[in-house]
Amino acid sequence: MALAMYASTSYAKCKAWELIYFQIDILRWMTRAALEMIGQGGLGHSFDPLINEESENNYTKSVKEVFPTILRLKFAQEFLLSTVVKIGTPKFRRACLEWVPSKNLQKVKEMSDILGNTSNEIFENKKRALEKGEEAFQEQVGRGKDIISILSESHFECIEKQF
Repeated sequence: MALAMYASTSYAKCKAWELIYFQIDILRWMTRAALEMIGQGGLGHSFDPLINEESENNYTKSVKEVFPTILRLKFAQEFLLSTVVKIGTPKFRRACLEWVPSKNLQKVKEMSDILGNTSNEIFENKKRALEKGEEAFQEQVGRGKDIISILSESHFECIEKQF
């Protein structure tokens, strides 16, 4: 009788614990937070507002997936890339890449495009804000106090002084 009572009490406690116990993926949230801090402090750009689980954009997904995907291309890195790099221009090699039937290689190409396009977009936005003046900087995420804004402003001041 005591054993049955103990078992039912233990079962009830386990069920109650399941209701309040849940897992938090610390690595995922820390990665998102680190990328957001780098984005805001270094680039004056918000990649991920950290509002909910689904708010990740293509850039953050690409940053996280690019290195594991490259590691899966170990064979191609060791044997093919060392010789292919010596052939033609980068534009030609890029065109040839379209025909390689490797899922991982195509994924790396896609991620590279996302990272490159986003970087260019951020830089162009900074350049436009710099041309518009101080008010445009105040509307941006870093309010003009991020590293890229400061470096860009200094760069353009030096250019103006030279001419």
